[in-house]
Amino acid sequence: MRKNTLFILTVILSLLSVFTFLSIFRGSFYVIKGDSMLPTLSHGDLVIITHKNPQEIHADMENGDIVVIAEGEDCYVKYGGSPLFYDAPNGQKIIHRVIDKKLVNNTWFFLTCGDNNPYCDGGIREIYRESDDYILFEYNNSNLENLVYIPSNYILGVVIGKIPMIGLLQEIAPFLLFPMIGFIGFFCLMNLSNRKIIMVKRLIRENLLQSKLFLILSFLIFSHVLIYCLPFMIPNLRLMNQTSMQPYIFYNDLVVCEKRSPSDIKIEDIVVIRGPDYFYSEGFDPIFWNYYPNGSYIIHHVLDKVLINNTWFFMTGIIGEEGKYSNQIDGMFSVLKKNEDYFLFEFNRSNIIYIPETEVLGVVTARIPLIGYMLEFSPYFICYLLLLISIVIYFQITKKKMIILKI
Repeated sequence: MRKNTLFILTVILSLLSVFTFLSIFRGSFYVIKGDSMLPTLSHGDLVIITHKNPQEIHADMENGDIVVIAEGEDCYVKYGGSPLFYDAPNGQKIIHRVIDKKLVNNTWFFLTCGDNNPYCDGGIREIYRESDDYILFEYNNSNLENLVYIPSNYILGVVIGKIPMIGLLQEIAPFLLFPMIGFIGFFCLMNLSNRKIIMVKRLIRENLLQSKLFLILSFLIFSHVLIYCLPFMIPNLRLMNQTSMQPYIFYNDLVVCEKRSPSDIKIEDIVVIRGPDYFYSEGFDPIFWNYYPNGSYIIHHVLDKVLINNTWFFMTGIIGEEGKYSNQIDGMFSVLKKNEDYFLFEFNRSNIIYIPETEVLGVVTARIPLIGYMLEFSPYFICYLLLLISIVIYFQITKKKMIILKI
């Protein structure tokens, strides 16, 4: 009983130590959200930062310091960036690379960019607005003075290291915390009631239990491999591959979709689109969708639909919080002029791209949260199960007594 009490106290103290450590140093750890820093930093990486004097921050296109920017994209809007492009929710912090810096009136200003982004942060400006239905935008990289530099007071720190994927635990923590609390509560209850449970007393029962345990572990491996293969085996299952649909669908959710007649698809339905290729073929520049890999499907809302020559066409995008069109209408921009350092483009609501019904693969009917994270952790999970199976086999071969639980 004393050993069990010490074990429980050790677990509780360990958890308290972790939470205390994270509380004290929470300003030194940040989790990467999104893919803008690929391949240097990936979604779910935990980065460690430290303070650095502004004059010592290194600026370079390839090897510049990676910094954490306070207030996220809001700070770029304050200094001239278009709010239509820089609208990160709730001032979400940005972690990007410093590519240039300058000293103005004894204050350092920094130009930043994501390694996976085609343009600098805050560089897109609104230069003409006729109405909400027609806006002209410009990105001019030919002169750095045309780009948005942010002052040093927005820099929270410089990244000095990363722990791959550990930040994903932040998203699945609720699913781990409650079972852990229940587990500790169970042991406390058993200690208070003074009960003792010995699950294996004799070698025969021990072997039987080990056989069952072996079957259970084998089943877990099989089921995990099956879950991994399901999205590839069943076309009606898809993994959400972006964060653009939050809070409706979250990154790595498994979505269930069904094929419907185009006439039955309603406005505000969430649909699976074959991919971005149709938008590109109609003149939409891939530079706006650099985060969609080749052949990647898109999961977005239906914003409008029209029937032309017995074929349904759909406007897709993301519905805003108040049910109105948001700033994310698929294929909403047309490039008027483009070269290496400059491009001019427009938003013209009268010229929005509608996709034909053949591009819609199905309508989302349900989602299963966080299944995709099982796929990301699959190598570690399978190795852990294989290790447990090896231990079971070892005890069976050596015929040693194994007491699984003794309270």
